[in-house]
Parts: sequence; C-alpha cells; structure tokens
Amino acid sequence: MKEIDIKFNEECDQFKEKVAKRHIDKAKKEMEENISSIIASQFEDLNVLFWDSIKEKYHNILETSFIKCHSMLSEMKIKEDERNDFLIEIIDNFRANVKKDMTTKTDTMNQTLLRRFKKVFKNSKGVPRKWKLLSEASINEIFVREKNSTLSLLDQFEFLRVPTFSLEWCLSQVEGEETSHGFSKQYTDDMTDYESLISKSKLFSIRQSFNDDSDKELEDAMRAHQGFGQLGNVPWYIWVAMLVLGYDKILFVLTNWYIMLPLCILLGLAYGLHYVGLLGPAVASASFLMKTAGTVGAVAAKKKTNQLVVALLINH
Repeated sequence: MKEIDIKFNEECDQFKEKVAKRHIDKAKKEMEENISSIIASQFEDLNVLFWDSIKEKYHNILETSFIKCHSMLSEMKIKEDERNDFLIEIIDNFRANVKKDMTTKTDTMNQTLLRRFKKVFKNSKGVPRKWKLLSEASINEIFVREKNSTLSLLDQFEFLRVPTFSLEWCLSQVEGEETSHGFSKQYTDDMTDYESLISKSKLFSIRQSFNDDSDKELEDAMRAHQGFGQLGNVPWYIWVAMLVLGYDKILFVLTNWYIMLPLCILLGLAYGLHYVGLLGPAVASASFLMKTAGTVGAVAAKKKTNQLVVALLINH
C-alpha cells in the first residue's frame, strides 16, 4: 500500500510539473510578444532617452510574469527547488528576449538613424521644409544640427542596459516587505552590470555609413534650393493656359506611338531608378556626360575651325 501511495504521489508530481510547464511556456511567449512590441515602438520614435523610456515598461513585464507564475506555482504546491527552476527560467527568458530584440534592431541601426535624420531634417514641426526659400547657410546649419543630434543617439547602444535580476531579489519583491517598490527600482546605470551590445568597430562603421547617406540628403536639399526640378513651382494657371492653348499638340503626341512608346520607356526607366534611389545619381551622371561631350565637341570644333583658317591663309 505504501508503494502505491509513493507511485501515486510521483505521478501527481509529474502531472503538476507538466501543467506548470505549459503555464510557464505560455507566460514566456506572452512576455516575448510584449517585449518585442515595446522595443519596436521605441525604435519608431528614437530619442536620447531610449532606455529611460522603456525601462519601466519592460521591468513591469517581468514583474507581472514573475508574480503570476510564482502565484500559480505556489497554488499548485510545486516543490521549492522545482519552483525556483521555473522562476529562474522566467528571469533568464526575459533578459534573453530583450537582448535578442535589441540585437535584431541594432543590426539595421544605420537605416534607423537615417530614417530619423530624414524626418527631422526634411520637416520642421511636421511641416516639410521649403529649401527654395532658405539660404544655403541656413540649410547647412539645419543639416549640422540634426546630423549631430542623430549621431548622439548612437552612443547609448554600446551596452545592453538591462540589469541582471537575481532570483533572491525577485522573491524578496514578491514575498518580502519591499513589494511596493516594484521591479523598476532595480534599474541602475552602473555600466559594470551591462554587457556589450554594439562593438566599437561596428559603431565606427555605422557612423561612416550614416555620414555618407546624410551627405547625399544635403546634396538633394541644395539641388532643390538651387531650383533643380522647378516644375513643381510653376503656378497652376500657367499649366491651365498651356493645356488650353496647346491641346491639339497634346492630342497629337498622345495618339502618336512613335513618340509615346519611347516616352513611356523613358518614364518607366525614370520611375525604376527613383524607386531604387538612383534617379538623382543618374541625372547627375547624365548631366556630367552632356557637359563633357559638349566640352569635347567645342574643342574639336575649335580645332577644326583653326585648321580651315590656316588652310585658307595658305591657299591665298
């Protein structure tokens, strides 16, 4: 009879462990989803207080999951050592998820910085800047200010600023007298507790790449300031007058496939270049080639003219 009781208790314990494992796995999945959501939202609105903005949120996630699992395990009367193993799994999973999501986001840090830079450089309080109305000095001033403010955000990602939580400390927050303080009080800026997130060599590489990309944005702004592509500045009534006075020519062009087919091909090529971000460089290259061809042609024409003049003089 005693052996039957022992076997029955063992089977009960195994059943409780399986049930507890399912609850723990569910809690880990919920925690992972919540952490991913918080980190993604903070990267959308990147600012210098990144870690301060999210620390209370993700500490609350750990606190909620830990208390919930601790209560469930206690109600199921899971053995203390097994209970502690489950709770340590929750703590380790929390830190691993934060590190995984942060590593994924920092792998594309250059794109994140560039997106943030474009937002603040091209817009002022949500309104697009009109480069044509600004002086070159003002454009350069805005560029330097927003570029430096964006680059300053990069330094805070050298370390994973997530403290290491111990099981003893977490239990003291749940079972002890300090339960009203909350897990976020454990947060500290002691760098000795943090592990590296982005290496110094990678930080340097990100800066260099960002400098190149931001310089291209400045070039685009300067071209817009100098009137490159002024069709958008033509008053609407001029377009109406051109349409009324030249409608017959427009109809001729639209119905002539010898004109429309090459035009459609050129427009499709231009759209494709614009879609991949190469329209600006392509236009600049074409302009350079035309200028070069014009210069070479002028030199050749001048040389030929001089030869003709010399021949005429000799014949006379």
